[in-house]
Amino acid sequence: MSKKRNICRLVLVLFILSVILPGTKISAEETNDVFKIEDGVLVSYNGTDRNVTVPSTVTSIGEDAFSSNEFIESVSIPSSVQTIGDRAFYICSNLKSVSLNIGLTRIGEFAFKDCNHLESVIKLYPLSRTFLKLEFPIVGHLSFA
Repeated sequence: MSKKRNICRLVLVLFILSVILPGTKISAEETNDVFKIEDGVLVSYNGTDRNVTVPSTVTSIGEDAFSSNEFIESVSIPSSVQTIGDRAFYICSNLKSVSLNIGLTRIGEFAFKDCNHLESVIKLYPLSRTFLKLEFPIVGHLSFA
């Protein structure tokens, strides 16, 4: 079969599915028992792990994604994450340590507010020239209050 014919069939199948399944959203969405990720945005975390590593498929941590989680003690955020939304870790009462990476450009307002046990925030850099140019992200109002 020709490539053009295959593309036409694919478009037809997608059209039929959109008619048969109204209200069904077709997007890049990843959901498991712990992380809900939509189009690269970590929307929510529902786990009970003490040490959490954000998946490398995440480009942004959404507003309130970890908010009020009482289990997390440490979180490691990969370099794929560019922004941390407002109140992302708000009232994570047992959070002690956060590891950030060089890809981060913005930390939202109240992102770590009322994380009363937070002892360390570590920004990791690869061993390269960028180590000498320490660029810090935009930090929102009362991010670490």
